[in-house]
Amino acid sequence: GEQDHLVEAVKIESPKQFSILDCTLGLASDSIIMTYAYPEARITGLEAALPLWYITKYGLQHFVHDNKEVTNALRRIEAIHGNYIDYLAQADNDSFEVDYFDPMFEVPVEESPQFKPLRGHTVESHIDDIIMSQAMCVARYGVIIKERPFSSVFQKYPPHQLVGGKYSRIGYGVYMKELM
Repeated sequence: GEQDHLVEAVKIESPKQFSILDCTLGLASDSIIMTYAYPEARITGLEAALPLWYITKYGLQHFVHDNKEVTNALRRIEAIHGNYIDYLAQADNDSFEVDYFDPMFEVPVEESPQFKPLRGHTVESHIDDIIMSQAMCVARYGVIIKERPFSSVFQKYPPHQLVGGKYSRIGYGVYMKELM
């Protein structure tokens, strides 16, 4: 019931019923938050690292939470093995309302040790002009990027809105297609 910065960032760009392409699914924690907060949302997640994709896909399909709404949220996420570079290049324009990126942070959050074992087993990539352009074509409303507020991504591509509070360790850059 508390405010969540990711949920607020999605709210800026999306109507009540919408679809999200999570380009960096990982363990699906952000997709789980989005589909829990927006039960009408259709979420497709891409994960390039085969072992991580398999574990995440299995968990989304089989894990049963004490709260039935959480279990239902898990089942509404489609996990696809593939990388966003190839996927965006072949996807139709306006295929999703929002494209979401949560790349591994340039400067890791040291207080988040759960990701240390994953480093080296993930497919790390960076947002560049081509990716940003393709993501905007695939998205009907826009793109959201999760990164540290001082990151080079936000320096190179200043967001239309940065959700996350002045003192937050992470920010959600909201890029609205209508303003591009």
